[in-house]
Amino acid sequence: MTEPWYKKAFTEYKQEVIKAVVTALAGAFIFSLFYFFLGKGFEWREIHLSTPTLTLRILSGLVFDSLGYILYELKFYYALYMVMVVALRMKKADYNAVKKIIWYGLMFIMGFYIVPWFMDALSFVLTIFFNIAMLIVYIAPPIGIFIVIFLPVFYFLKAKNKKEVKVLQQD
Repeated sequence: MTEPWYKKAFTEYKQEVIKAVVTALAGAFIFSLFYFFLGKGFEWREIHLSTPTLTLRILSGLVFDSLGYILYELKFYYALYMVMVVALRMKKADYNAVKKIIWYGLMFIMGFYIVPWFMDALSFVLTIFFNIAMLIVYIAPPIGIFIVIFLPVFYFLKAKNKKEVKVLQQD
């Protein structure tokens, strides 16, 4: 059986994800240094991300890859077909109409409950990391400055060494 597309994407773009995380951590420390040099005292700051406006196509795609996939794996649609079309002898058009209603319900749940919950969870995680970075900078500014300088330089040198190894392997 083939590997799902998202697993292929995660393995293929692992380096880009790591770069993004390193950049985000460096950004948090840089903003922490900025607040530190402005002379503001440490205080817990809440980060609130706004819930994005999702088009129907994106919302349907999210449902397809999450809730719809779960129902498919549980063979819910097969059971619904067997009950409606085979057992109750309803028309297949009625079965498709019920499936459409279920799909719209899943889109409603995704758009009004799951995506906002996910954005709140993401805001919480960002708040924690940002405030930890600020606390490190306020407790020990040299350590914060060292981390801001060291993370990008370390990652750059590591990536440069990997490129040199690939060049040597090709020769």
